Amino acid sequence: MPPQPLMPPCRLLPQQPILPPQQVGTPNVPHQPTEQQVPGQGCVQPGQLVILYKMSHLVVPSSKTDQLGYSVTIILERNKTSSICPVHLMSDYIAMRYKDDGHLFCHANEKTLTRYQFSNILKKTLAFLGYNPSEFNTHSLRIGAATQSFLDGLDENSIKLKGRWKSAAYKGYIRTNLEFNEVEGKLSLTGYFSISWVDQTISWNSTENGIEVVTLEEHIIWKPSFIIGNSYDGVKFIHKDDTVMRVQSNGVVTWTPGDNYDVVCNADVSRYPFDTQICKLQMLPWGYTSEEIVVVPIYEYVVPWWFNPQKTWEFIESSVAKDEDLQLLEFSMKLKRNPMFFVLNLILPICVMIFLNIFVFLLPPESGERVGYAVTVLLAIAVFLTISSDNLPATSSPRISSISLLLFSDVVISAIIVLMVILSLRYYHREGNYPVSTFMRGFVNVSRILRCKVCCCRGKQEKYNENDIKWTDVGKEIDIVCGIFITVVICIVNALYIIDVTIGLPGLD
Repeated sequence: MPPQPLMPPCRLLPQQPILPPQQVGTPNVPHQPTEQQVPGQGCVQPGQLVILYKMSHLVVPSSKTDQLGYSVTIILERNKTSSICPVHLMSDYIAMRYKDDGHLFCHANEKTLTRYQFSNILKKTLAFLGYNPSEFNTHSLRIGAATQSFLDGLDENSIKLKGRWKSAAYKGYIRTNLEFNEVEGKLSLTGYFSISWVDQTISWNSTENGIEVVTLEEHIIWKPSFIIGNSYDGVKFIHKDDTVMRVQSNGVVTWTPGDNYDVVCNADVSRYPFDTQICKLQMLPWGYTSEEIVVVPIYEYVVPWWFNPQKTWEFIESSVAKDEDLQLLEFSMKLKRNPMFFVLNLILPICVMIFLNIFVFLLPPESGERVGYAVTVLLAIAVFLTISSDNLPATSSPRISSISLLLFSDVVISAIIVLMVILSLRYYHREGNYPVSTFMRGFVNVSRILRCKVCCCRGKQEKYNENDIKWTDVGKEIDIVCGIFITVVICIVNALYIIDVTIGLPGLD
């Protein structure tokens, strides 16, 4: 399982390489390692941490992405609104530390904190907070920083600079999740909108100063307000106060707000688990008329550049539609369920259970286990019915799920089998001083004649004496007839289910 991201509680500023004194104020060019700075031995020392009023500077002498020991400075802003601000916590840690030398992170006995120990502490902390520690590791911190930077609208170069990536490998750390909860009817996805418009009030002549593009925080200039039209938790505005805007010299403003969005998506589980869902995300301007703002989609589909494949659902296709009256954009996404897990853990066990029901008629009546066997199988199928109902929405619109109809049919068949077994045993164990009725004699004779005609392996038909028919014969013939009847019914029910989930049954859709 890939590790999950751990989002940073503070804002990460672009990391800059440390400069020698003579290069301060010049372009950021890394310097060569000195004799004291041996590659591979760059452990962080307490003196390489500088905590200021609003931020902290942490010098990393060398790392996996800086094996030559150029060193970089990580700048963290203080977060006054968070109780887990790393700058504040680092200040408390330095105050508790009783020595100024050695490694920065160490135990009370001055031994260095190893990566294994840090990973173990991280997992225990996550377990204490209620998270599943198996879904996280030390890479989750790097994944969380990359994902948060992506959601903040930073461009490719800024993300690479913050994570010290030199190639497009950073894309593998960005988690654009897509989760669909069909029981709650909620689609959760992570992504961003790329919104552009022209603002002539902030254009300039780039030939005078050579500046083509500048970046500004979003609260500085005007921006349109948009909402998610089908948000799961009420009205949700599309904005993030710490998102940057990119302004070009010709007045073109590009705004890329990213966030986690929960939208309403009512599931159609009629062919569960072989179902396909179409979920929509609606976006429209808030407080503006169609004469004031005209929304034009850039693409005719949802761009899956950083899409991380989901385990349960497969992203098939997407489209974008527009409502001219409301200037509403509707992003449609088609999802297909990966059914193999449900086939192996739900459908096949159900089929095995229902076919086991047939063998109850092969048990000797003298064993005394026939009723217990039939009831046990009935209860097992009822358990699978409960499991299935927990994974399906409590609705019959547009129709009942095929798996629910199959399970209900199997429960009914199992209940009928229990009644048949009880009836058969009642006749089988009836005392011989009660004469066999004429109806039962006729039933036994007809059953024997039909079996003799159907059975082609016999050279001649057996002759039966009607006077020799006993109640045990009646019980045996009931077992044979019921076993054949139930086998045919089970095969028909399962065949109808297969047809329904593949091409659909007329009258049900």
